[in-house]
Amino acid sequence: MNSSGVRIGVYFDRYEPAWEVKDPGQIVLGLNDLGVEAELITVEKPSLRGYQQIPLRFVQAGEASRPEYWRSTPYDVVIIYTWLGRPYLPIIAALKKAGKKVIVKGDIDGRLCYPAFPRSVYRTRKVGKLLRHMPGPLRALAEKTIARLRTLPRRIIPHLEAADALVLESPQAKANLAYILVYWGRPDLTGKIHFIPNPVADDIARAPIPARKKRKIVAVGRWHDVAKNTGTLARVLCSFARAMPDYEAAVIGPGEETVRRYMAEACRGDPAPSISVLGRVPHGELVRHLGEARILFMPSNWESFGIAAAEAVSMGCSIVGTPIESLMYLTGGGFSGTLAPDFSEKALLAALLTDVQRWEAGEYDPGEIASFWRSRLNRRTVARSYLELAARLLEEGGRQRHA
Repeated sequence: MNSSGVRIGVYFDRYEPAWEVKDPGQIVLGLNDLGVEAELITVEKPSLRGYQQIPLRFVQAGEASRPEYWRSTPYDVVIIYTWLGRPYLPIIAALKKAGKKVIVKGDIDGRLCYPAFPRSVYRTRKVGKLLRHMPGPLRALAEKTIARLRTLPRRIIPHLEAADALVLESPQAKANLAYILVYWGRPDLTGKIHFIPNPVADDIARAPIPARKKRKIVAVGRWHDVAKNTGTLARVLCSFARAMPDYEAAVIGPGEETVRRYMAEACRGDPAPSISVLGRVPHGELVRHLGEARILFMPSNWESFGIAAAEAVSMGCSIVGTPIESLMYLTGGGFSGTLAPDFSEKALLAALLTDVQRWEAGEYDPGEIASFWRSRLNRRTVARSYLELAARLLEEGGRQRHA
């Protein structure tokens, strides 16, 4: 039971049916597993009428910016997903006026802001090249997204000033943001930054791990998203298929037409038969693919966390990918994967071939990898971290009132 008596709401206004396998739903369900009174708060929409897979509380559009609404709710603490967007600042202000403790979910890697790191400069140039080849509407959307990222410094500080805590999903993201806050002359805000990883769903955390895995690579993502680096994925997989024809590869996730177009270009119109482009699959089928696979390939330009990577290591896979913050964490310094030293195709192909040799040499134990990460990423462990942070914030608030 919840001996602390803390009541927690998770505000995620974009929630859709079946998203309980993602981190907002898993945090709520993990808190419920611990005996905590917790609900997911979202904007009412027709698709969620009668939905009972997770405890839900609906809020009308605009109502979340009113302190009166939050005073009517039972929560002591609210975890709010804001993506550091300005429209959410009035909601945070309303929560504070209603006497709630506020934990902002950052969902960033800590680098998408000034000062520019060398990798950020490289990434901006790479994205610029990609934009030139995009169709008009997609290009406009990508340019708008990049423009929003450039304003990130002005969005982070107001969130940290207003909220009681900001949660980032990897240790390196936390270190990055702390450095940047010092650079901006705001070291006083670094104490509000906390690291808590995203959880994996129970069908992943409890699935059996095969003692022997196939010679198989899986890549999972939204392949129409510029962050996923789809062109590089296609070119590296085509080169890998020529070098290692006894390995199969499965590319999973929406945006399959984008993948096929890049594959046709990269493989010179004749994609390797060992590469399957599957599109979106049910979560249970994804679990099966990860159970069979040795390697998850993630050549992302950036990620806040990468839930597919967390699911992969929880299923005993190794990760091969770019040197981004969340993968630095999830590869465990080489324990569960091989990172390329940079974002180039040559470096990623070399990392894939190196990781294959590690599997062939018996350096990886799927059960050991899965056991290590399941103990850290299962929803109860992650929920306990949120509960401890919430209790600490409430205790500090109590001391301040009596000071």
